[in-house]
Amino acid sequence: MKIDKQEQILRNKIVKEIEYLNYKPYYKGTQYLIDTIYMMAMDTGKNMYNLSKEVYPVLAKKYNKTAHNIKCNINRANTCMYYECDVKILKKYFTLSMDSKPNTKTIIHTILNKVLK
Repeated sequence: MKIDKQEQILRNKIVKEIEYLNYKPYYKGTQYLIDTIYMMAMDTGKNMYNLSKEVYPVLAKKYNKTAHNIKCNINRANTCMYYECDVKILKKYFTLSMDSKPNTKTIIHTILNKVLK
């Protein structure tokens, strides 16, 4: 499977945003999150996804895991990011008024909007 230059540029933008938020690249959930955002960005005709029914099963098949495993690993990576990232960065990036952990959909859609600009 060959990835063309545009797709590689998109993947690099996603990784850059993930690194900015202090996700750890060695977490499985971080890779699953990158793949989720990439998959959604490549399918630009559709704005909203049901992650549990449309995205996680595709990733589960790709990685030979369960959809529940994919979801749990992404949630774990999100939790670690929340505790390891500077509060000021989180508030500004996700336009939060107070210190609260953004949910998975918020994280995905925020990063997706930033890389598709």
